[in-house]
Amino acid sequence: MGLKRTPPRWADRFLEWYCNPLLLEEIQGDAYELFYRTTLHSEQKARWLFIWNVIPFFRLNNIRRRKREYQPSIPIAMLKSYLITGLHNVSRHAVPSSINIIGLAIAIGCAITIYLLLDSYYHLDKFHNKGGRLYLVMNEGKVQKNRRNGSHLRTG
Repeated sequence: MGLKRTPPRWADRFLEWYCNPLLLEEIQGDAYELFYRTTLHSEQKARWLFIWNVIPFFRLNNIRRRKREYQPSIPIAMLKSYLITGLHNVSRHAVPSSINIIGLAIAIGCAITIYLLLDSYYHLDKFHNKGGRLYLVMNEGKVQKNRRNGSHLRTG
C-alpha cells in the first residue's frame, strides 16, 4: 500500500482556523503524532481519534486572538481639546465663570455637610446589639440668662 495516510482535512482546517498561531504548531504536531501512531492499528479509528482530539483543544486559552490596539473610550486628544476650550472660555468670561465655580463649590460643600449630618443622625449607636434599648438623656441649665445644653448621659 503506497497511499499516504492523512488526518481528516476538515478537522485539520478547523484546528488551524480557531487555534492561536503561537500554539498551533505544538498542538497540531501532537495531534498528528497521535494520528500516525494510531494508523498502525486502524486508519478509521485514527481518523475518529483525530477528530475527537481536535475538539477538546477548542478552549478559551487556545482560541485565536485578534490583534487590537488599545483605544481608550475617550481619546486623549479629545480631552486635551475640551480642556483647552474650557480654559479659554473661563479666561474669556472670568466673572460669570467664577460665580458658577464658587456656586458649584458651595453647593457641593452643602450637600456633603447635609449628608454627614443625616448619616450621623440616622446611624447613631446602631452598632450596639441592643440598640433599641438605648436612650439619650440631656440636661439643660441656665447660665447668665442664656440657655445652654448641659451634660449628655447615655443609658442602656
